[in-house]
Amino acid sequence: MTNNKINLQLTLTMDNATSEALVNETTTLMQYLNASHLDLSASLIKNETDIGQVTKGDPITWGALLLVVAPAVLPQILSFLEKMITEGRKIEIQAPNGAKIVYVSKKKMSKKEIMRFLKELNKVKPSK
Repeated sequence: MTNNKINLQLTLTMDNATSEALVNETTTLMQYLNASHLDLSASLIKNETDIGQVTKGDPITWGALLLVVAPAVLPQILSFLEKMITEGRKIEIQAPNGAKIVYVSKKKMSKKEIMRFLKELNKVKPSK
């Protein structure tokens, strides 16, 4: 595992979902990501303004995960997430520099869109 990782915010939205359903789906997605054997860790975001610096008891942002990832595995992570999209769901991944990519059901991401996102992520300074 590499020490040069970046923090990304993953936001899951679902059409007509209750907050409970959204929390359940986000938790399930987090568990799948953590079990994926990719060089990443996923956790619920507790405080949007302080990504990565949360404490127990902070309020949870519904549908949001903090991904701490090695840049080398980003293509595999994006491929994994694309397979997780089902009808009525959207996954958005955003980097601290504002680069983002959005997955929606029934729309496959083009290689050009993925490459543009990865190029923008190359500008993000790894966290220590």
